[in-house]
Amino acid sequence: MENNDPSWRVDDKTIVVKGIDYPLSLYHLYLLPLLSIRREHRWFVFEKTHGACKGLLCKYDKEALELRCTIPDTCTPNYAFHLLGITTYKRVWRRRSHAPNVLRSSILFDCIKKITIPFSPQDKYYVITAIILSKNTDYYINTLRWMNELINKGVVISRSYQVKQFLKIKQRIKKILSRDKEPLIEAAELLSLKGIGVKSVQAYLLHAYGLTRYAPIDRYFSEYLRLLGIKGRLPSKKLCIDSRLNCSRCRYSGECIYAQVQRLFGDLTGIIQSIIYCLFRTKNTIRRRENRVEDTLRNFSEYLEHPSLCLRI
Repeated sequence: MENNDPSWRVDDKTIVVKGIDYPLSLYHLYLLPLLSIRREHRWFVFEKTHGACKGLLCKYDKEALELRCTIPDTCTPNYAFHLLGITTYKRVWRRRSHAPNVLRSSILFDCIKKITIPFSPQDKYYVITAIILSKNTDYYINTLRWMNELINKGVVISRSYQVKQFLKIKQRIKKILSRDKEPLIEAAELLSLKGIGVKSVQAYLLHAYGLTRYAPIDRYFSEYLRLLGIKGRLPSKKLCIDSRLNCSRCRYSGECIYAQVQRLFGDLTGIIQSIIYCLFRTKNTIRRRENRVEDTLRNFSEYLEHPSLCLRI
């Protein structure tokens, strides 16, 4: 790696990571409901309170761009690497990924190297649940609240269509996930359920397994692609199920926007989508109603506070 690239080391039960903006990397995360987030003086602190590696405790120094984590006895360093996005970073950048020319006029490439994708296969049920409960609503206001109720009380009390939709397919989701099939096969089976679409399983592959060739084309990413002049049609569920989310095997790939994005960005697809979500959501100077979690994340990330540092459009 180059001298200014992120780096990490493990000292017994401590992981030290330098060069990654963790509030930025957590801001878009579907694992966020499994974390407790707080500020302690100049530190941004987060702890894994539920699921795999429960007890993983991390402190982030914004000025030094440094993270220090204590690994609990129930967690291995390798799995902690998944949850901190180090596995993702190694997987993407070991191939010396370069920015496609189309990116250079719209986003600073140094910013892309400051974000990573934490993921957790052992928490995949929580991931797909958060994805379903985030449809057409504010993630930080409603989804986090519903997830908190589900995790701590075992039930969500709401008349929202998102919650009703999830409850209808909850047991079928658990049955599919219990089979522990290959990620693409598993995602195709989830896609067969009513209420789960292509965008949802693309997000699932990214956040449950860290597969960065996949990313949901949400309204922010759609707007970004439009600004770049990238056009295409959305695929049908049937075609994605038939090809098992493998765009290279799909006869529709020449027209499909997901296939075009994969060909253009490759393993950077999920990285680009994630940073665009973060920057586009926060680029307006007028703030929306925020909860404590979103406010803390924004205040501890220079890029979330000032997205113009990255964006050129």
